[in-house]
Amino acid sequence: MKKIAIFVIFLLIVGVVFGQEFTFRGLPWGSTVEEIITKNGDPSSISPMSHSVDGKTLTVFYNNIYVAGFRVILGYHITEKEGWHSSSYIIESWQIDKDNFHDIFNKVEGYLLTLYGTPIRNTIQRETVATQESLWNKYGTMIRLSMITFVRGSFNITITYLAPFSPQNKFSGL
Repeated sequence: MKKIAIFVIFLLIVGVVFGQEFTFRGLPWGSTVEEIITKNGDPSSISPMSHSVDGKTLTVFYNNIYVAGFRVILGYHITEKEGWHSSSYIIESWQIDKDNFHDIFNKVEGYLLTLYGTPIRNTIQRETVATQESLWNKYGTMIRLSMITFVRGSFNITITYLAPFSPQNKFSGL
């Protein structure tokens, strides 16, 4: 009886450790447009189907979403073949004073640190475009916080989530 109890406990532990799957806002990767809308309500807009490398793609957008205290635009990117494969939060530029956009990046990064721990990689590149990026891997999902500052002074701060099966996911095998 003791051996059976130990075996059952072992199976439960293995199931918890290896059976975890990343969900984004309560949805698993591969969800359909209908499932996304059922979970999140009516979207602000839906882009028309367009052709991409991955086949026909559309994006479901939601406005008035908040992340780390900032209003963002949330996009769910969906292909016919794979279903939902990535999402992006874009911090709307009107909220960002160009004199403190690095502070905003650091605040968002601090928020992500509390959720996902230490990033796998932090990079800063300075050429014609300055880029700052932090990457996390959570159950095969790549999470990328990026800030791009363009020569003319405009910038963009984005949090992107990529499914393990997404071709853009650099860490899908980890």
